[in-house]
Amino acid sequence: MMVAINAVTAEFGVTMIQPFLLPNFIEYAKKIPVSEKIHGPDDMQRKHPIRELAMDYGIPEVAAKKQKKALQYGSKIHKSLLKSRKTS
Repeated sequence: MMVAINAVTAEFGVTMIQPFLLPNFIEYAKKIPVSEKIHGPDDMQRKHPIRELAMDYGIPEVAAKKQKKALQYGSKIHKSLLKSRKTS
């Protein structure tokens, strides 16, 4: 998948960097206990170590602690797909 994404972005002169997919980060993340990542069955925020790290790097708390939205909903792709299905 990353090869395809890099090929597309390269066409536009853009370099795609996804630090959470780097092998070092993945190995580090595997070592963090689940109890530190998810604080219980009702924890809808999750990923607490990443959120704390983001704030350490200056990301505003309101952004770092924002609840995740699935890509298709957050980018409105889902809405566009539904609209195109209705017109087809």
